[in-house]
Amino acid sequence: AGLDRARQCPVPALLVLGASDQMTPVRATRELVAALPRSQTVVIKGAGHAIMSEQPEPTLVAIRDWLARQATTR
Repeated sequence: AGLDRARQCPVPALLVLGASDQMTPVRATRELVAALPRSQTVVIKGAGHAIMSEQPEPTLVAIRDWLARQATTR
C-alpha cells in the first residue's frame, strides 16, 4: 500500500541517503525511488544513518542544490 501511495505522489521528492547506512541500506530504497515519479536520490559518501551529523556539508549542498533546481523548474 505504501508504494502505491508513493506512485501517486504529485510533488518532487529528494531522497538523501548515507552510503554506509546499515539501518536503511541504499539497496533497500530502490523500490521507493522507482515508485516516486518525481524523485531524485543523492547518496552521501562517508555517511551512515545520521547523514546530517556525519556529513553536514555535503548534505546541505545536496539539499540546497535540489531546492534551487525546484525553484527554476516551476
